[in-house]
Order: sequence, then C-alpha cells, then structure tokens
Amino acid sequence: MIGLFIIFILWALVAPKIAAGRTSPEISVVQRRPVTMTCDVSGVPPPSVTWTQDGVRVSEDRRLRLLKEGGVLRLAAALVEDAGLYVCTAENAAGVDRKQYRLHVLGRSTGKSIKYFKNSRLRRCN
Repeated sequence: MIGLFIIFILWALVAPKIAAGRTSPEISVVQRRPVTMTCDVSGVPPPSVTWTQDGVRVSEDRRLRLLKEGGVLRLAAALVEDAGLYVCTAENAAGVDRKQYRLHVLGRSTGKSIKYFKNSRLRRCN
C-alpha cells in the first residue's frame, strides 16, 4: 500500500520591535567624548538594522562602529559634525520599526572669552 504524507510547515512572521530602553531620545555629549546609541531589536526572522544621520545612511569608520549586528552605534570621539537626528530602522518580511535619537555635541571651552567690538574685530580676553 502506498501512503500519502502531507507535511505542513508553519512559519510565523513577527514584525520587528525595538525596545524602549532606558536611554533618552535626546543625548548631549561633550566634543571628543564617546557616545553610544542602542537599538534593541526583536522579530522573526531576525530584522536587519540600519542607521541614518539626518537621512543619510551611516557607515563604519575609525570613529564610528556598528556593534551587535547593527543594534549599537558607538562614536569613539563625537565631533560637532556628528550632531543631528539618528534613526535606527529594523526591518524584516513582517514589517518595520524605527527609533530616533537627537544627538547634541557640545564644544569644549578654551577658558578664554571672546568680546565683540564696534569695529568688528574680535579680541581675546583672559
């Protein structure tokens, strides 16, 4: 006798979800100090994670590292040009989720003040 077997494979898709986390969406850091932004992602299949800064996709360099499969963005020494809106996007076949951070980079004080004079010249004062 010939048997007929039917096998069903059930694959459940789960849309990406980014955990709220403890980090504020507003981050301030002093220039040349490290800063870390996290994007704790879950989903089935595992979502791909990308980061953008002011709408432009970020890529790794000697100062910027993407760790934990893209879930962590780490700047070793933040510069003023690193300030802006960072968006972590998690995406899989079931959907998309996003988390935003606003990074403010504060310049270091030189300890000297600058005064403005009527003749438009700058003069350093101690």
